Amino acid sequence: MDPGRLTLASREVSVPSGKLTVSFETVISAFILMALVAAAVLGWWHRAKLPTPEHGPGYALGIAGVTMMVVLMVYPLRKRLASATWMGSVGAWFRIHMFLGLLGPLVILYHARFTWASTNSGVALLALLVVVASGLFGRFLYVHIHRGYSQRKLEVRDIFDELEVSRLLLNADGNAGHLIVGYLRKLEHRALERRPNMVKDALAVFSITFRTWLFAWRLRRVVRDELAREAMLPDKRAARAHVLLDHLTRYLRSIRDVGGFALYDRLFRAWHYLHLPLFLFLAMTVALHVLAVHMY
Repeated sequence: MDPGRLTLASREVSVPSGKLTVSFETVISAFILMALVAAAVLGWWHRAKLPTPEHGPGYALGIAGVTMMVVLMVYPLRKRLASATWMGSVGAWFRIHMFLGLLGPLVILYHARFTWASTNSGVALLALLVVVASGLFGRFLYVHIHRGYSQRKLEVRDIFDELEVSRLLLNADGNAGHLIVGYLRKLEHRALERRPNMVKDALAVFSITFRTWLFAWRLRRVVRDELAREAMLPDKRAARAHVLLDHLTRYLRSIRDVGGFALYDRLFRAWHYLHLPLFLFLAMTVALHVLAVHMY
């Protein structure tokens, strides 16, 4: 059998070989997030030296931050206008939405000098922080039920196929792979169970996640012991162990994905109903803040 292809449910599917990789976009996202966190810490540390928000650069920061928050609304608009291709792709606007959703609040924090100056500005700042926290939580849920940044929501069949491919890769690894699959069958069945409500989903996700990390630690020794029984050169044994551990990591990740999909899907749908009212409340508080600043 070609190691790059496997038969699944009467059809051939391509599977990546070798070590699980991290996408370039993920690396860039992590770098941007770390840079924004560093800028926030730096701003907090030197907050007494920041310009005042009433005029000059401090005032300009407020305008820039509010402008970014307005541009954020283009993403939900573009998502609902499927024919408006002239506006750019939905995926591109989603990236802009996420980036400005972090940069805009940071700029406003610099504008506010990281302080609670008055009641109206304090309420606006609190609403901003709540919306940012909500957005980060939504982003966490998003990555569990969508395929990257493509906006394509994962189907149950997709994650079942990934689980099946992961199992087939291990089964193709000989006795050690068969042994690992045998150990994890019960956990896989637990992940595949249908659960009636969100509470049981949450408990199952916690249990499955903890047990997959525990099995990842325990089964490394199983792999080494099983391969030690086979007659092969040390270099070949090390390479075989490396491949087996990669396949084990993929299999455990697939089990976690299957076990948590229902919970994350339910939470994401509930989050959608909460995030928009929070954003509208933020818009109202910012508008009142701007009005109060220019009237008094």
